[in-house]
Amino acid sequence: MGNNQCKTCRICTGAEFIEKLLYPVGEYKICGWCNNHLRNEGRLEVGYEKGIWGKETALYLHPNGTLEREKVITW
Repeated sequence: MGNNQCKTCRICTGAEFIEKLLYPVGEYKICGWCNNHLRNEGRLEVGYEKGIWGKETALYLHPNGTLEREKVITW
């Protein structure tokens, strides 16, 4: 992943793209669309951790930069 991509949705940013800037939130750099979603919803899913049975823990980013892990049932 390049330095000019949103860490969550992978959209490219820069002068030649629709999204011009990345916004730092904690250890993540996210695009304007993801930043708006984060501000409106209060958290943004940034990935998941796989377990033995598949997707087991969702990772959520909060506006203050903290990460929350939430168990997901994947039957």
